[in-house]
Amino acid sequence: MNNNNFLQKQGSVSFKKLNKRLVAFNALLILAFFGVQIFVTSFVGTKTQEIDYTRNQKTELRQNNSFLEAEIAKEKSVAQAQDVIEKYSLQEKEVNFLQEANLQGVALKYP
Repeated sequence: MNNNNFLQKQGSVSFKKLNKRLVAFNALLILAFFGVQIFVTSFVGTKTQEIDYTRNQKTELRQNNSFLEAEIAKEKSVAQAQDVIEKYSLQEKEVNFLQEANLQGVALKYP
């Protein structure tokens, strides 16, 4: 008891007051924790629609890319090339390349 009076005389806080302050502080921390949890949950909850929309767009774009890749492969096919040849009446021609290393034997036309 003498020791307790000595601490009170020096201006220190009693254990009862300290316990009350700690309980109040812990209650405040718990309330703040639940408040933050509610805020985060509501914020993430509103983002769910945006996430679903973005995922749907991603799926749609992948399907469009697959379709375009199939179209490209179709256009690259030999059958398609044959159709173009027949449509425009293209003929196979031979190309001769000059074997000259310099241009001295070539006639140049100036404008």
